[in-house]
Amino acid sequence: MGCNGVTSAQEAMWLAQELAPDVPNNVATLWDIDGDLDTALLAEAIRAAVAEAGALTVNFRRDDDGLRPIARDPAGWEPFRLNVSEAADPADAARGIVAGLVRRPFDLTGDALWRIGSIRTGPRRHLLVLVFHHILTDAFGVLTLLSGRIAEIYRALHAGAALPGGAPNPPADAAGKDTAYRASKRFADAERFWRDYLAGELPAARLPTGVRPDAGGPAGGPGYWDGLTAPQGMATRTATVPAGELAAWEHAADAAGTAVPDLVASAATAFLRHMCGLPEPLLTITVNHRVGALRRSLGLLSNRVPLRSRVDPEADFVQLAESLGRERRRVLRHSRHDISLIKRATGHAGDARSPFGAVVNVLPSVEALDLAGAGARFAGGTFGVIDEVMVCVYTDGGPGSDLYIRFDAPRAEYDDQDVAGLADRFVTFLRAALADPRTPVGEVSVLGAAERRALLTEYAGAAVAPPPATLTELLDRQARATPDAVAVTFEDTRLTYRELDERSGRLAALLAGRGAGPERFVAVAVPRSPELVVALVAVLRAGAAYVPVDPDYPAARIAYMLADAGPALLLTVKDTADRLPRTDVPLITLDDLPITDAPVPPAPHRGEHPAYMIYTSGSTGRPKGAVVTHAAIVNRLRWMQDRYRLDGSDRVLQKTSASFDVSVWEFFWPLTTGATLVVARPDGHRDPGYLAGLIRRAGVTTVHFVPSMLAEFVTEETAAAATGLRRVICSGEALPAELAARFHRVFGVPLHNLYGPTEAAVDVTAWQYRPGARTIPIGTPIWNTALYVLDDRLRPLPPGVFGDLYIAGAGLARGYHDRPALTGERFVACPFGPPGRRMYRTGDLARWNADGELEFAGRADHQVKIRGFRVEPQEIETALTGHPGVLRAAVVARPGRGADGALQLFAYVVPDTRGDGTEWDLHAGLDIAELRGFAAARLPAHLVPAAFVALDRLPLTANGKLDRAGLPEPEFAGRAHRPPRTGGERLLAEAFAEVLGLSRIGVDDDFFTLGATASGRSRWWPAPAPAASHSARAPCSSAAPSPRSPGPRSATPPRRPSPNSTAAEPVRCHCPRWPGCTPSAAPAWTGSPSGWCWNCPRGWTSPVSPRPCAPSSTGTTCCAPGSRTTACWCRHPAPRTRPPWSNGSAAPGTGAVRTGGPCSAPRPPRPYGTSTPGQAGCSGWSGSTPRAAPGGCWSRSTTWPSTGCPGGCCCPTWPRPGPGCGPAGRPSCPRWGPPCAAGCAPWRTRRPGPDASRRCRCGASCSPHPSPRSAPGRSTPCGT
Repeated sequence: MGCNGVTSAQEAMWLAQELAPDVPNNVATLWDIDGDLDTALLAEAIRAAVAEAGALTVNFRRDDDGLRPIARDPAGWEPFRLNVSEAADPADAARGIVAGLVRRPFDLTGDALWRIGSIRTGPRRHLLVLVFHHILTDAFGVLTLLSGRIAEIYRALHAGAALPGGAPNPPADAAGKDTAYRASKRFADAERFWRDYLAGELPAARLPTGVRPDAGGPAGGPGYWDGLTAPQGMATRTATVPAGELAAWEHAADAAGTAVPDLVASAATAFLRHMCGLPEPLLTITVNHRVGALRRSLGLLSNRVPLRSRVDPEADFVQLAESLGRERRRVLRHSRHDISLIKRATGHAGDARSPFGAVVNVLPSVEALDLAGAGARFAGGTFGVIDEVMVCVYTDGGPGSDLYIRFDAPRAEYDDQDVAGLADRFVTFLRAALADPRTPVGEVSVLGAAERRALLTEYAGAAVAPPPATLTELLDRQARATPDAVAVTFEDTRLTYRELDERSGRLAALLAGRGAGPERFVAVAVPRSPELVVALVAVLRAGAAYVPVDPDYPAARIAYMLADAGPALLLTVKDTADRLPRTDVPLITLDDLPITDAPVPPAPHRGEHPAYMIYTSGSTGRPKGAVVTHAAIVNRLRWMQDRYRLDGSDRVLQKTSASFDVSVWEFFWPLTTGATLVVARPDGHRDPGYLAGLIRRAGVTTVHFVPSMLAEFVTEETAAAATGLRRVICSGEALPAELAARFHRVFGVPLHNLYGPTEAAVDVTAWQYRPGARTIPIGTPIWNTALYVLDDRLRPLPPGVFGDLYIAGAGLARGYHDRPALTGERFVACPFGPPGRRMYRTGDLARWNADGELEFAGRADHQVKIRGFRVEPQEIETALTGHPGVLRAAVVARPGRGADGALQLFAYVVPDTRGDGTEWDLHAGLDIAELRGFAAARLPAHLVPAAFVALDRLPLTANGKLDRAGLPEPEFAGRAHRPPRTGGERLLAEAFAEVLGLSRIGVDDDFFTLGATASGRSRWWPAPAPAASHSARAPCSSAAPSPRSPGPRSATPPRRPSPNSTAAEPVRCHCPRWPGCTPSAAPAWTGSPSGWCWNCPRGWTSPVSPRPCAPSSTGTTCCAPGSRTTACWCRHPAPRTRPPWSNGSAAPGTGAVRTGGPCSAPRPPRPYGTSTPGQAGCSGWSGSTPRAAPGGCWSRSTTWPSTGCPGGCCCPTWPRPGPGCGPAGRPSCPRWGPPCAAGCAPWRTRRPGPDASRRCRCGASCSPHPSPRSAPGRSTPCGT
């Protein structure tokens, strides 16, 4: 884009408005006037101030030379003067008027880009309103320069004096300096600085959602003008600190040798650290370029720049302020570089959300206005559209002013409650910080005393003290209570409680005689069977603790476990003994036990003795054994019985490996409550069909599934016949909401989500699924258990804030066997209980929600950094499983194909082939290209996987969990090699090869199918010269996905890729008009002469020139190079469409696809659903209709050469109408683009409804493209 009198910031602002024309990017400034005011004189002052401000009296238009300002004559314009003082509620009436002024977007090409005037609200009370499009100026320009100039002129007019000097600088000054800067060495230095400064991981300070105000604190409502930002897509909350408290802060700041604005900035930075869990949060600050000759320039001369900050928790707020000041001075040397240029230089030009964290904007320079005796105080307003949380702190400018703390946030990420909670928490934090600025940063919290006390006490599990007992005692009591009831079934085998007691008692006597007893371990390597149940009970009755050993484990792992545990004995069976490694542990085979009828009482042992030890994976690669006591597991089982109430009619399925702690309750809960234990055959837990049959035949009422296996089970055709289920328990992995909902629809029985690590007695929280739940909490603590969400200084965090999860209470394991150092590292002293109390650091991330339930956020060590962003794979998996054609999904990070080996995301998906009536016909395989578009429409760019791999099923571990290590490496396949032919092809091929780390690239090889990402594109696309035009800017992923030369423009329809070619992948287009619109996998005709519904998929030829992409605030938009800008605009869903030039019926889904050959004498295109056989006049069509996913894009262009427009139609210029461009001899609709006789269907309004009919200016009836459910022929084109 050219720099013809506009700055870099204005270029970016113009582009943002083009991409979202319905979003009013307006800056509003409101002054509350108290005193006598001559409104006619004020209007005259406003006219004079606007007339002399050349930066305000312009429009912006784009031509072949780029964007340029067009001066407009403000003569004849009058400020508005309104009077609502007689209204029932004058203040509310004024608010409604202002809201209307802010709500309406400006047309940058034709409107006066300001709305200024006054509103009388009562005697001696007025409101001065100044509304501008943000492209003209910024908050400082309006608040300080223009408002001050209006007051200055008003005073002169009021006194009858000549107008004072001091008019704003002409806009050419700022534009000229910006042009000179972009051509200077400083520009290149700044590019290098920002690339280096922001290299590596970017710990962007992104405040969490779900934060709520302290329920125990004073209730606060929204600020009076907070609702103004809603039409801009933002949520706003303004809090107030009374003037008296502000005065105390100023006194404290003076005593510390600093100023309140500096302390507020340091407190805001510390707040970001506290709430985001980042020791060095990256945030954004605002800067003002009005220095020297630009001191009185009104234009858009503010900027936002990233700031790295290291927050030392031991430093006080004064020291932090000094540290921030030094860092601020460092970046200010390069702050002329507009934020849009910084994003481009660092590869973030297309990011929908700022990669540089929350914005901190402290306004120290607001001053009240003197209107010849009447005083005007700043009342608020809007600060423009933002893409990240912005914290603004300011006063009203008058003496004795309160301090206003305002949070603005994009509604795409935060709602009103979120913003209210964040503002409330910051005020709490700020008050604690500024009351004593010498307080160490790490000692200040956002929690009030009452809320902290509640988190430590009321959020804990119920304190219950049943009579002490061991697990053995519970088993013995039940055997005596129901001796003849069936305790265990396995295929055709039945054991009563009496038989189980007798067999386990005889084995226990043998074990005790050979050295088993309290504080001793007995290893059990027995396949799932009645013998396994007998062995486990016998070990407990002998007073020892059992150590389960899965016979299917590798021999080396078994050998390590036996050597580490040092068991007194190893129990096994003959069929398994030969598979075990040779060790020094005495071996007992259960098949060869001597028979004795002597009654054997249980060996004496107590609750503090170990009951079992289960090995879990270690971060060092060495498994570690967690030792759990009788007291811990008894607490867990008693809670479970109290919660779920098993009885003698229940049947509990035992299918979990004994090496997984869930098996503990599967074995012993039914055996301590009189229910029946149904034992699945070995390896049966992996077969959902077998499990469904067993549940049905055995009358199972209670079963546990890891979510990975539950997904398999739900899709099993025979599973729905398991109607005897009363409850299903899930644990071991995060339970996706979609899976829980699907289970509920199929089975309709209670589903319980439990959570707990091996280092506690199985589970420590529980939650029952509620239909319609959008998130699946892990619930609330069980009996005698407390869970804490803490920061890195072991301080409780408020609800809504993610932190490290700790467990304390009766369920904790003793620790890790023979690993004192590791035990001391993970089982730490609890600061919230009596001396000696411990808590376990789980390594999981969680938060409390507003209902007092815990929400799991994944493992801290599973988080990865992609392009500097924290990425939780679970978030991506949840989005992918929301696709109706995806049954399961797993996402992992692996080194990419690039030369730098940077991590990339890879998605593994299992298609849903159940054929449940959805329109996604995936029986022949998942449409990966469409799935990529689906993900791109729902996830930020950095969360869209680089590659998708379709699998029949996801690999599972022996415990039924997802086996991430078993996921195959993705394979990247290029097409048949064709060497580059032209210089341009060679250049692109070399660049592709460099980025991908490959030796050669053919002209048909696809950049993304070979494993690249959009971010990798910025590494090789050349940066423009400092004064380069917009056409040279870096494109996004849609431009040139292969090195193949695009060739000349063509009016022929695009060519479908061959069935053997790489699947086309759609561009993630900016679709602001219809929520839920998804980019298409194939182009589709929209009824617009601008061509196809276009997503620039690979393998197709565009009917317009190849389009690079420009960054947008919410995604990527395709646009033509140079002066021909083509944007992708969203349309409503049209899953089945046909090409406009095809022969035959145009009914949805029945058209043909061009496979080759030129289009002979193409006739003018007709809108979707209106063609008739033989009318199009095209030849060479065959095949079947391309499947287009719901959504898509409507391409528009400001120019359309007659040679490239079928029928001579010109491309409509909606939503910015321009002169018609019909060919000679054809009428053109003035300002609406295409000639009516050409059969085009333009839209008249900027916001066409999908079913609304319109008329073009020439009077012909027009219609937008119809709904895909409309019958053929429903719409009528212009001229028919």
